[in-house]
Amino acid sequence: MAFDFSDRGGKPFIENIEEMTLANENYRTTIWTGVKLQVALMTIVPGDDIGLEIHVGVDQFLHIVSGQGLCQMGQSEDALTIEQPVSKNDAIFVPANVWHNVTNTGTESLKLYTIYAEPDHLDGTVHQTHDDARNDPNEH
Repeated sequence: MAFDFSDRGGKPFIENIEEMTLANENYRTTIWTGVKLQVALMTIVPGDDIGLEIHVGVDQFLHIVSGQGLCQMGQSEDALTIEQPVSKNDAIFVPANVWHNVTNTGTESLKLYTIYAEPDHLDGTVHQTHDDARNDPNEH
């Protein structure tokens, strides 16, 4: 099945999010950016991670669609007091202002979608690789 991976924020949008997530091959693809919410699909290759980060004032939800990984969270980047393996169908809830990372610990790509409650990336953002995201001047 072919999907339209363009950011269609501000417009009604109905899609099978799991199939769309599995079809995504980019590190990050934003598919819907509204005023108060953003949805991005992610593919994390084996051994890579999302990158230790914090979203100031932005809550985040992540749903693992396939693969396995390790989720870490904490109040500071050097005190990640929560550490738990994650796999298919796990949901991760990250409150605003909490440091977090998800690392792919498996041998296949970790596929997930994430919802930011206030958008965190420019609408239409596509990062084919993690390096693209690291080098994007619009990312924090």
